[in-house]
Amino acid sequence: MRFRQIELNDKSLFQQYIHDTNCVYDSFAYWYGWSEDGKILVAEDEEALYIKTFYYDEEGVYLAPFVKDPSASIDNSLRKVQEMSGQSNLLVCEASKQKIEADCPGLMHFEDSRDLSEYIYKVSDLINLEGHIYRSKRNRISSFVKKHPNLECINYTSELFDVCMDLDKAWEIEKEPESEEDFAALAAREAERTALKRTLAQADLLNVKACLVREEGKVIGLTVGEQTSLDTVMIHFEKCHPDYRDLYAWLNREFLRRYWSEAVYVNREEDLGEEGLRRAKLSYNPVAFSKHYWANFI
Repeated sequence: MRFRQIELNDKSLFQQYIHDTNCVYDSFAYWYGWSEDGKILVAEDEEALYIKTFYYDEEGVYLAPFVKDPSASIDNSLRKVQEMSGQSNLLVCEASKQKIEADCPGLMHFEDSRDLSEYIYKVSDLINLEGHIYRSKRNRISSFVKKHPNLECINYTSELFDVCMDLDKAWEIEKEPESEEDFAALAAREAERTALKRTLAQADLLNVKACLVREEGKVIGLTVGEQTSLDTVMIHFEKCHPDYRDLYAWLNREFLRRYWSEAVYVNREEDLGEEGLRRAKLSYNPVAFSKHYWANFI
């Protein structure tokens, strides 16, 4: 089976196979944005779509295959992945886990990956911020707006691409990497920057929306998202200038209010085990998690 780079014209191919997973896999913008330099590869046969990612292991990690016909068994295509992977762990979303357990009971053991679980919130909660649990968010927004009364949201257009990348550059790690953790952080930062660049460059074709926050002509915030199902939107990127950290709460609310007020849920993706990011995501009181698992053949 020949794996290849994901291309922009693969959007319809992915939509044939991957839908209703209630996770980031439903987003072709995600697959395309993060697939630079062969970091995510794809292959297809008459039964299924196969994906291999190199973000978690330099040898590559296979995802559970996605069958074209939801009523067809996943067993045969899963056996192909078993042969290709050499019995190594697979990355499996909740929908794939349920499919495997139904079609191939007892074939795999699943271990919950908390670091990859995606945070699901009610859109109305994050727009209205009602009740005691959101008091600190309301106070933070109120204080920030008083200090910055001239904030404005503007729609992203291709003419603003360079401005967005300049904002992202403000997050670059300034110190020279010394430890393995430093090098890993630098690599992750560069991968995210590349994904943002690829996504914004093809925003119209990928059907994503982006909003910039400007204060007196200076762009200080950016967020990028899309609608991935009838009731769910997904936030892919959210950036605020380091000098305006309290902008996040305001930007989070305004982006949903401006574009997605009719949606029911918003997926704000995973925290990758970063403690600060986990605290921030939990502080918005998720109503559910879209789980991912590491699975191995028994």
